[in-house]
Amino acid sequence: MKTLISSATIIDHQSPYHGKVIDLLISNGKIVEIGEITQKANKTINAKGMYLSIGWFDMRARFGDPGLEHKEDIQSGLTAAQHGGFTGVALLPNTQPVIQSKSDIQYLLSRSESHLTDLYPIAAVTKDTKGEDFTEMIDLHEAGAIAFSDGEAPLWQADILLKSLQYLQKFDGLLINKAENLRLNLFGTMNEGVSSTMLGMKGMPTLSEDIAVQRDLSLLEYAGG
Repeated sequence: MKTLISSATIIDHQSPYHGKVIDLLISNGKIVEIGEITQKANKTINAKGMYLSIGWFDMRARFGDPGLEHKEDIQSGLTAAQHGGFTGVALLPNTQPVIQSKSDIQYLLSRSESHLTDLYPIAAVTKDTKGEDFTEMIDLHEAGAIAFSDGEAPLWQADILLKSLQYLQKFDGLLINKAENLRLNLFGTMNEGVSSTMLGMKGMPTLSEDIAVQRDLSLLEYAGG
């Protein structure tokens, strides 16, 4: 099966074809010819006025499955990602229940098989993402978790974050933390600025993120990262 994509504008800064309008021939899922196509195709897609880029990757996808399937499940989420041009999504652990066991990881991977968009589970760092007690991160890593994070909940306790960084060094694990100082953002409803002042609403200052990033980098350096 050969598919010809004609007159597509290429968006890829690392490609010599970036910004150019060209034709591409795809065979068995791979680009086999670019430019003036000489081979015959089984299917032709007229992409005039359209853009063609490498696959996108969402590092903070949030589906409702498990627990909130009425909002979105694995299949509907991956289908939406596919139609949006995403070839991979990393799924946050903030579900009900939280993604924090080997069976949770296996459930996500099994439900995402045979789909064009790949799913990469992120497991919780702490139980129920409460920032108090650790999950079994080695077991989760071996089960298929590609990273560890409490997702929408930042690791606000410095000792928890430090111990997590040290623990993950055992298998070169990746930790993703939300940059937020909870106290500075307490009761905040929007970004702090002129608009929040004029509306009389509690703003969330950029300082909240700045302080969190500075702290995390200092702890990473202390942990030997």
